[in-house]
Amino acid sequence: MEAFDEAEPGTEHVITRYRGSATNLRTQLHRIIRRAGLEPWPKVFQNLRSTRETELAEQFPMHVVCAWIGNSQPVAAKHYLQLTDEHFHQGDRRPVRGASPGGAESGAEGA
Repeated sequence: MEAFDEAEPGTEHVITRYRGSATNLRTQLHRIIRRAGLEPWPKVFQNLRSTRETELAEQFPMHVVCAWIGNSQPVAAKHYLQLTDEHFHQGDRRPVRGASPGGAESGAEGA
């Protein structure tokens, strides 16, 4: 908000350094990732967007998340929302309906 308040009247973008079509943000981001001691992953921007949309979906209603991210709920469900390790861990801690104390579902004997 401070940068917005300090911008010249009529300014549309606060960050203008990377607005040109000749700028390759992917290459620059790969350099930053390597400097951090990591290997860049495939589709780096799409995966960052996917991770953030998944995080937001844990805290806010999907129609709000989709309005912020700029996609529809079907597109979010098909292309962006992820199943995380935490989802699995939460599932491990919750009792399953119809499960016996031994872990097998009732009525599933011999399966």
